[in-house]
Amino acid sequence: MSYEYEAWCLEKPNMASIARVATLVMRTVLSADLEIVAEYDSGRSWNLYWGVEASATVIVMGPEFADVPGENWIVSAEGGARGMELHELLSIVIVAAAAVVHGGVVVDESGRLAARKNDPFGILLDLMRSGSASGEVLLQVVRKGLLRDNG
Repeated sequence: MSYEYEAWCLEKPNMASIARVATLVMRTVLSADLEIVAEYDSGRSWNLYWGVEASATVIVMGPEFADVPGENWIVSAEGGARGMELHELLSIVIVAAAAVVHGGVVVDESGRLAARKNDPFGILLDLMRSGSASGEVLLQVVRKGLLRDNG
């Protein structure tokens, strides 16, 4: 099963900035010299690739699609393969990067993270401090959210 995560951002997302921050995080936690490549698909859709290792489909929606219209931009990321930890991890890193760069929170409607709304800095801190290079272990660290103040 594939999971989708969202970032609710205060300003219009810039995919190049999001990809740069997500690349830094993925390189740090996985000790791999790969770069995230963002390819515009169509409409509001992007495909982001972490080498050939993982991918995610990213959709950017304007404030008119938010829970409270006019309030937030939405960056939604879904892993490119079902049941693959690295694809899901990439999705989480992308939305956390979007929320950090553009001011916001990470939203999980699937119930797999510690809370529905999560602090993106906490997610990235958990990843950076985990000391693991395994996608499966990194997902467990993020899901526990031990270092986060969730709200």
